[in-house]
Amino acid sequence: MQIYLPYGGYLCYFRDMRADDSDILLALYRSAQDSAAWAGFLRAVANRTWATAAYVVTQREGESPESFGAGAVPLASESLTQMRYLRPYSGDDMAAAQPFRAIRVRVEGGGDAWVIVVRQGDDFASATSALLSSLAPHLALAAAQFWRQERALAHQAAAQDMATRLGISWVLLGANGAIIAASDSVPPSLMIGDKLRLPTPVQRQLSQRMLSYVEGQNSVPLALNIAASQALLVPFVGQGAAAILYVLTAKPTPEQAWPVLADIFALTPNEARFAAELAQGKSIAQAGTALGFTLETARHYSKQLYAKLGAAGQVEVVRRIENSVYKLL
Repeated sequence: MQIYLPYGGYLCYFRDMRADDSDILLALYRSAQDSAAWAGFLRAVANRTWATAAYVVTQREGESPESFGAGAVPLASESLTQMRYLRPYSGDDMAAAQPFRAIRVRVEGGGDAWVIVVRQGDDFASATSALLSSLAPHLALAAAQFWRQERALAHQAAAQDMATRLGISWVLLGANGAIIAASDSVPPSLMIGDKLRLPTPVQRQLSQRMLSYVEGQNSVPLALNIAASQALLVPFVGQGAAAILYVLTAKPTPEQAWPVLADIFALTPNEARFAAELAQGKSIAQAGTALGFTLETARHYSKQLYAKLGAAGQVEVVRRIENSVYKLL
């Protein structure tokens, strides 16, 4: 069957996919979730066209092209950008060193995608060009999906990295309190299988709040004290979840903090070590004892910190540290 589909503001002709091409389409639309991007689709296309190699090339506007497939793409970037959209190209069209078939599509959101198949010896049959034409609208959709997935994964990785640096773990909970997903940094002591391991009073309090979330009676976050950690239960709708439990784990140790504090506030190593001890909530005397300083030396370093941080006292020194970006570096 022959069909016409809207594409880029024009009504374009495409050959409909054959029934036995379903494996290629399935592999194409799975590409965004494939850990080896486009691999299944490229294998399916190469098998169907008897190609020795197959490639997908994607290029967002203003960026360099990114290629997927075994080895180097046999066409230069300049050749790819000279192709007209939706027209199947052969090796004869571009005086290529080896036979190939390729097609270029415009991708929603700004960018292009190409699929290229290559073989040694005799050139391809005309059915290969027909297959690429029929794949064109699907390639455009799959490439857009692939880019959206890449952005989502990048955002997820950035959010996870930030949460880890801040000492925050999270647990996504279903309506019955079962764990749907959790960050890698969740303390193992808080989980047993797919359930939270909590003291009975805390579990009772959490269960009551979860029930009120599900019934829509309460949307106020719930603060909890769990062992040595603080936690916050927040309503969340989506992915079958009812709430997210955020867990704030221990602050960075003085050993982790002092080199960063030295860089941020231009402190000497001893001043930075002393500041890191204060940031743990210790008094001037306790911080000095932890570092082997006399009380007089500890007071000397506290005065140095007041001057360098522009603080009027110890409380303000700690506040300046807590409000700085040292946890994020």
